[in-house]
Amino acid sequence: MRPLVLYPSIVTLFSIVAMACSSGDGQDTPLEDSALLEGVEANIELTSTGFSDGGDIPGEHTCYGLDRSPPVSWSSVPEGTLSLALIVDERDEGHRVHWVIYDLPPDARELPGKISFTQETLLGGGKQGRNDFRRMGWAGPCPDPGGKNEGSYLFNIYALDTVLGIEVEGGARRTDVIRAMEGHVIGYGQLMGKFCRTDGLVQHSGSAGRGSCPMPGGSPSARP
Repeated sequence: MRPLVLYPSIVTLFSIVAMACSSGDGQDTPLEDSALLEGVEANIELTSTGFSDGGDIPGEHTCYGLDRSPPVSWSSVPEGTLSLALIVDERDEGHRVHWVIYDLPPDARELPGKISFTQETLLGGGKQGRNDFRRMGWAGPCPDPGGKNEGSYLFNIYALDTVLGIEVEGGARRTDVIRAMEGHVIGYGQLMGKFCRTDGLVQHSGSAGRGSCPMPGGSPSARP
């Protein structure tokens, strides 16, 4: 049997297709943030009145409900902080990015719920970036039907010794913010929320310690 030979033109074509699939318009390219946080103290307490750490995210904050952003607050911001950034991404199904916020002022201590996805500039000059659902602002949990039907969503807040000042047409992505933050993180905090999709076809009782999955009811709301 003759060995398979890939000629340069074919290799080039495969490379182009792979790049298009991995960094398309819909989904951000995942970057590991372990190096970003290496040696950085987890000194910020991040909480939400909507759910507890490791608890279920209420259905109203998901695409099966009203898709409203949840309220979050934080404390113990380290001295020397010049700005804050918040990134929310899914760690189970596809590593999708759900919220990107950066250049929040150092004295900010909360984000109220129900922030509009059309609101680019937030309090004190903070900015909303672009998520993996082709829009700015918050995009709630939206597990794919036929998939795992559940996911874990990690809220990360970062204290920075700089103001990023990123300007990207259409909104900065997670990769833009992560790259700009390298070498500037002086503290961070984390909050984990979970969501389980349940409807007439899929029934979940919730895992131990979480309680019952929320019952969203109906179809996912349309996203522009």
